[in-house]
Amino acid sequence: MKLLFLINLLLLIPLTSPAKSLSLKEFIKLSIEKDEEFQSLEIDKEKAKYLVDQSLDSSALRIELGAERGYVDSGDSTNSSNTIGLSKNFASTGTSLTFSNTESVQPNIDSKQSEIKIEQSLWKNAFGKDRRLLERNLNSEAELLTQQTEEALEEYLRDCIVSFFEYQLSHSRYLLAKENFEDSKKLFIQVKQKFSKRIATKTDLEKSELEMLSTEQELLLRQQEWKALGVSLARIVGSNEFSLTKDQLEDIYKKLSQLQVKEKSIELIRDVLIARKRYELAKGEALYLQNQEKSELNLVLGSSKEKSVRYSSSVDQRENFVGLEYTLLLDNRQAKANATVAKMEESKQMLKERMDRKSTEDSIKELKLQLQYRARVKDLLEKKNLLARSVYQKEKQRYSYGKIDLDSLLERKKTYIASQKDYQENLLNYLGLSISWLELNDELISFVAKL
Repeated sequence: MKLLFLINLLLLIPLTSPAKSLSLKEFIKLSIEKDEEFQSLEIDKEKAKYLVDQSLDSSALRIELGAERGYVDSGDSTNSSNTIGLSKNFASTGTSLTFSNTESVQPNIDSKQSEIKIEQSLWKNAFGKDRRLLERNLNSEAELLTQQTEEALEEYLRDCIVSFFEYQLSHSRYLLAKENFEDSKKLFIQVKQKFSKRIATKTDLEKSELEMLSTEQELLLRQQEWKALGVSLARIVGSNEFSLTKDQLEDIYKKLSQLQVKEKSIELIRDVLIARKRYELAKGEALYLQNQEKSELNLVLGSSKEKSVRYSSSVDQRENFVGLEYTLLLDNRQAKANATVAKMEESKQMLKERMDRKSTEDSIKELKLQLQYRARVKDLLEKKNLLARSVYQKEKQRYSYGKIDLDSLLERKKTYIASQKDYQENLLNYLGLSISWLELNDELISFVAKL
């Protein structure tokens, strides 16, 4: 229900300007609206609603009508027969009801026969036991499919958002490479001027040109990576312009920082619920298949009536009957094999539930540690980046006055660029880890709804 609310909510949000850059919220909206994978998952979720009705025996009222006419070769005589039959299975109680009425006309014979019969299972499907086992298993299977689809939908949202953040990281790398290249060009011009005045050496000129060419190569590489990711995302949403400003990223960071402290009980996490439901389903299937090995015993009750004229004699009689029908299955190897394999599957799913639970617990601990590390490092890297920038700017001034050599300046520049890269990657990695944390704790939908 929460997911459907989110989808409806996002689809109602108008895009402010489709031709311009997309925010994260607009990107998610378009992904939900246009991506075939998401639509396919939604169809799977809808199909799960009909699993029980599809698989259970029909309880519909069955009406049969029949009419026959026969012609005798030796004369002009004809035979006719008209039949009406009604039947209905009351699967919930293991009861079946049938009624039939037949009228036939033949030369010198005119008859009417009717019968009503009730059958009640007393053993294998005693008072609907077999049906209830099957229905319970089918309901469990439908719940499992729904949970799996909801998990797949949330995983889709996670991958969608992480892809968007990867694009943002790629764009940030490109902008940094562009800034670095522009700065290297200015440095090359400065060194060239110094060289013309015989203040800088030929080696310095070559070093600055080499630096400029290297940063240009880096710029082309980062631009190609950024554009390639844009093409990949454009196939999903039908647009090739996405961006988040630094303020938007910081806002998302704050929201994620607040949400990520919420830790759901392990018993309520969907991955654990899915593993438990698989075990319950395997257990129910084993019980159902064990029941299939049983013989069948049915109580039969009924009444029949016949009224006929045969030549010169007539018959008018009513008969009530009661009886038992017993079906014994001898050497039913298939049923035994199915029951044995189902019992093995039950044991397997019990072990898998334990493994999945342990895996989820380990994932929570690991993600928690990574998030705590990234959060602490963020503040350090932010300070480091500001200091590296300040030092580099001052060193550029000192170089222009001839107080330091070119190698020292290039080393300071390298430190500054590296600190910027570290800060960008740490921030966007933190965002990606936070999205994975929310998805693991089934909180991602709530986060997207609040964007």
